[in-house]
Amino acid sequence: MLASALSEEGRYDEATQCFEQVLHLRPGHPAALNGLSQVKREQGKLAESITALQNAIAAAPEDPTLHTNLGLCLMEQGDLAGGAAEYEWRLRRPGTARLNAPLWDGKPLAGRTLLLWADSGFGDGIQMLRFAQQLHSSAARIVLACPAPLAKLAATAPGIDLVVPNGEPTPPVHAY
Repeated sequence: MLASALSEEGRYDEATQCFEQVLHLRPGHPAALNGLSQVKREQGKLAESITALQNAIAAAPEDPTLHTNLGLCLMEQGDLAGGAAEYEWRLRRPGTARLNAPLWDGKPLAGRTLLLWADSGFGDGIQMLRFAQQLHSSAARIVLACPAPLAKLAATAPGIDLVVPNGEPTPPVHAY
């Protein structure tokens, strides 16, 4: 799509015009609204970005990408609770690993195993390693699933008992 190419080149005004032309021809088109939202977000226009995503979700309420993007915008705007709830939709995207354990509720896991899952890129994965030692005091064992290029570094973090590269089977865990 031309609008997406223009956006990638930082030509936001032209990209906006293209997305708006699509929306004129196909009002409520979820992909065009999502693209328009991304342009608005790049321009720092979070309120407009959020509105576009809300309109897209109205047209495609079960689309996990739209909800995930809304979550990111809401968190960026400062709505951490609302953003986190929407961001959880990322787990419904096709191709996302399915974890065979419940989401950890924050309660002590004495004698149990907790899986940490670095699913949001290298930077976030590295940043979260600092919490492993603290989490280790709540659980008997901490298993980390992370991108393969991070595995060697992650294995040196205090509190990590086992590192499993993403895509490889994890041992049984009680929560993630």
